[in-house]
Order: sequence, then structure tokens, then C-alpha cells
Amino acid sequence: AYIRRFKAGIKSKMARGRQSQLDRLERMDAPVQHEEFALRLPPAPESAERVLILDNLSVGYGDNVLLHDIDLVLRKGEKVGLLGPNGTGKTTLLKTVLGELPPLKGTAQIGNRVKVGYFSQSYERLAPKQTLLDNFLVEYGFTEERTRSLLGGMLFHGDDVFKEIGTLSGGQKARLVLLKLVLDGANCLVLDEPTNHLDIMARETVEAALTAFDGTVLVVSHDRYFINEIADRIWELEDHRVCDYKGNYDFYLEEKAKRRLLQAAVPSSAPVQRKAAPEPISSTVKSSGRHKRTYSPQEAEKLLAKVELSIREQEALLGVLEGRMADPASHTDPEASAALAAEHAALQAEIEKLMLRWEELMTAAEALKE
Repeated sequence: AYIRRFKAGIKSKMARGRQSQLDRLERMDAPVQHEEFALRLPPAPESAERVLILDNLSVGYGDNVLLHDIDLVLRKGEKVGLLGPNGTGKTTLLKTVLGELPPLKGTAQIGNRVKVGYFSQSYERLAPKQTLLDNFLVEYGFTEERTRSLLGGMLFHGDDVFKEIGTLSGGQKARLVLLKLVLDGANCLVLDEPTNHLDIMARETVEAALTAFDGTVLVVSHDRYFINEIADRIWELEDHRVCDYKGNYDFYLEEKAKRRLLQAAVPSSAPVQRKAAPEPISSTVKSSGRHKRTYSPQEAEKLLAKVELSIREQEALLGVLEGRMADPASHTDPEASAALAAEHAALQAEIEKLMLRWEELMTAAEALKE
């Protein structure tokens, strides 16, 4: 789909790179899909419209105030991604919401008929020696038919139900924990890095489960692609405050780009200055005609993700700038108009440079796999 969409235009080089990658893949018959095998969580119990009310909230430890003056409402069915560098207070905010820490000021109130389910990576509730079937029969008292149906909804089929829980993969355990939280009555899931240590297939199944979940979700994750698919709202921790973006991660990037352009704006008589985009990767291009650096497949995959994220950020900036250039008022002053044109050319050059980096990394990664 990506190749078809971008085979012509500014992303054609990336599309060609992906076409090259696709051509190298061995063709296989698609597995037979059965409707009853669709991944699904049980419906979430009803809750109040306002699931979480943060009123004049400050959180931290003693005199160390990490976040202050938080006034936010999380509503039923919303899925919020909580973003911020390490040390900004994400875990502290979650602990305050869960009642494990008292607020320094204000309140963190849970709405009526709201039951919070906390996803922990340690999977404490899972009995490693029990089979999936026995665990559900004992813990919930379900019939075998009901248990098989519930587990089937989370992609445990056939003899899978006789596996010991301790032998499950990280992705399987994550799906099992999510199912148990909902069966316990949770209609608001608080998830702390739910995709850590999961492979791509496992991340996609957890993502599918949460996307289909009709309850409320508050998730902390450094996986920006996961956040973009799951979240319809972003809370960013910045300068000891929580900034609210009512959209997914792409929307958040666009809004951040707008703010950067506004902050960089100067009086119309002076040229517009643009802060150079950070280099997403280290030396992967030729250095004065010498050899390229080589990477392991794991390193190449990480670097490709960073380059793609940088491309998206620069494209968001370009979109905002083109919106300004389409406004006739931006061209009343010749110098300001020329500055906008120079800014546009510089952004396009930066995107082209990033695309070349992406193509070189993709070629290197494919060469390493051969």
C-alpha cells in the first residue's frame, strides 16, 4: 500500500527502497482466516462519562514538585498517550492517579462506576505452573466452553489452552493480562510500557486488542508508532506541566511544528530563522568517498525508525509552512516572502537528505540479511 501510494512524488525514493525490500521476500500463501479467530476483548463495563478528573493537581515527592497546575478530564472511551522524557513525572503521575501516592496539591478523582486496571510488565497475577484452561476454571469458575471462547478471542486456540502460563511468550502474556483486567471489571486501563520486550507480531496483536477495546485507556509508551495507532489524545509532560493535544501522535507532531514556527517567527522585515533539525543518525553515508559504516540488522532497524520519524516531523513542518505560504497576507512584504521561500527550500532539502539516509540504511540492512 505504501509503494502504491508514494511510487511517484517526493517519497518515490522511499517507495523504491520498500519495493526492493519487498522483491527480496519469499512469497507465501496467506493463512486461512476464520472470523471467530478475530482478536477481541470482552466489552468494557459501563462507567460515568468523566472517567478521571484532575483538578489543580500537583504531583511529586515532598518539596520536589514534578508537575503542577494540572486541570484535565479523561472521558469515557478516550485513549490517551502520556509522553515525556524520563524523569519528567510520568510514573509519579500514574501512581498518583492509582492512589499509590498522595497528591501534593489538588485532587485526582476517579469517576463513578470506574474500575481501573493496571498493566504491569512483571505479570504478577499469572501462575506460571497452571495451564490457561485450569487457571480460568479455578479463578473465574467459567465453563470450559466459555473459557475457550474468551481465550480464542485473544488468539489462544486449540491445544494452546493446555499450555503452562510460564511457557508463554511475552506477547501472549501481555494479551492474557489484558483479558484478565477486563474480566475483573476494568473499564479504564492504565498501561505502563505495554509493548516493551515484545516482537513486532506481539506488538501488533496488543495494538489490535486495545484499538478494539471500547473502554478508556491511559498508556505510557516510548513506542511512537504504537501510540499513533492507539491514542486519540496526547498528554505531553513539558516544563513541569501537562500539555493536552486532542488528536493522535501525527496531530501532536503537526501542532508541535506549528508552535516551533510561531516561536521562530520574527518581524516581517527580518528573515525567518529555522532551527536545524537534529541529525537522526550517526555516520551512515560515505565520508569523503571512503567506506560506509556497517550495522547489525537490529541497529539498522532502530536507525530506520528514527529516520522515518524525523521525516514525518520535517514533513509536518513543511505542511504548516506551505499553509502560511498559501496566505496572500504572507507575501505583502517582499523580504518576508523571500524568507518563506528560502525556508521552504531548506525544508525540502532536509527531507531529501533524510530520504537518502533512509535509502542507504535500507540498502545496508538488506545487504546484511542476504
